[in-house]
Amino acid sequence: MTRLRRLVIEVSNRCNLRCRTCTDRPLNGPIIQPEAFEGILKKVSSPDDIELVRFVGAGETLLVPYFDEMVARATKAFQDTEVNFFTNGMLLEHRLVESLLRRNVRAYITLSMDAATPHVFEYIRRGASFDRILKNIENIGKLKEDYGSRYPVLKINFTMLKHNVKEIPKMVKLASDLNIAEIVFSQMGVNESIEFARIDQHPFYGDNRKATKQALLEARELAQACGVVVTATWPQVFGWTEQYSDRHELAEGLGVELRYEPCVWALSALLVNIRGDVYPCCRHSTAFGNIKDRDDLIALFDSDEAESLRHRLLNGQAVRECDNCIWYNRYSFRHDNEYYWISESMFGNTVNIR
Repeated sequence: MTRLRRLVIEVSNRCNLRCRTCTDRPLNGPIIQPEAFEGILKKVSSPDDIELVRFVGAGETLLVPYFDEMVARATKAFQDTEVNFFTNGMLLEHRLVESLLRRNVRAYITLSMDAATPHVFEYIRRGASFDRILKNIENIGKLKEDYGSRYPVLKINFTMLKHNVKEIPKMVKLASDLNIAEIVFSQMGVNESIEFARIDQHPFYGDNRKATKQALLEARELAQACGVVVTATWPQVFGWTEQYSDRHELAEGLGVELRYEPCVWALSALLVNIRGDVYPCCRHSTAFGNIKDRDDLIALFDSDEAESLRHRLLNGQAVRECDNCIWYNRYSFRHDNEYYWISESMFGNTVNIR
């Protein structure tokens, strides 16, 4: 029997930057209100099962002025839960970090950084200060040392573009200098209405593909030398998804055994947006219901709609809204003593994986 173990809460649709990967105009949407957040926590009838609380949003999570209070309430409601969130790093300041350390929060913070040099970084992330973010990161390192803690753990998410492909190896060096142990090199889905989400900017589109592969292979070699973990769609980088037409051919060609990995989010998580609508994840547009209409969030997790989705995913059946998601129809395997994963979205589709 599956249980609700991961609670994803949308907290901010407002942003302090105008990134070229997102929008031309500042996002000025709502942020979650304290009473709404408290209402979500109170409607989890099995708090001991919650292992992770993730704060998300289309905007900047740290624009919520009472963000540290939400973290405190979450860790009190769900004992020893892990807390994680994405941030652009501009507001990752001393007071917040010290608050996390004082409370012994097991915090994992993903920094959205798409370049390792100031001029490229600030061109992509309009309104950001590269130096300010670096100072914030360095301050976190000092505070962790003062408190003798490994938390908060920092990770970088680097969105690959034609514009920043030369920054890929440089980011590994920067991460190593900042004592950040992991980088995820990601790619956006194509959206022609967004400047840096257009197809010509996609790292694996046309002539971009060769430069992206070379940069990632250089980054991989550098990362192995300096102890940084780098995550990317390696079967795509190595050309396996071009050489083979599907996972069966890949398994036979490489002589590997594939292991099916059902989507962990669909099996164990719910996302509650600012309006209180409840979804299996950010990819789905049909809600299971609204938390305001239920006394218990678990009732939505155990609903017929949620059970049907989990059944289809566990049995490898088609789920339209999961197309092009790296967690959908995902398989892992070992090759030359290295761990890799593939998803159906990698084969025959090099420009819309996310």
